[in-house]
Amino acid sequence: TVHEAFQRVFQRFKDSIIVVSFSSNGLPYISSLVSMLKQFKPRVEVRQVDHVYSFGTHSHLMNNGTSRVQEYLLVAH
Repeated sequence: TVHEAFQRVFQRFKDSIIVVSFSSNGLPYISSLVSMLKQFKPRVEVRQVDHVYSFGTHSHLMNNGTSRVQEYLLVAH
């Protein structure tokens, strides 16, 4: 599962600073990622930025609300 995949990555890099960029429309939820990181790192910082996706020439999608998300940057050390 996606949870197991993240667990394996975090385990593999537990001796490094881990930085993850993640979108609010992704899975797992941000709270799950933070919990997983805290299993390997004592400190996890979360930065949040409003973001609008714009892919190619799909202008009909730009104002329908689905392209607006929160982008998260997680720094675990």
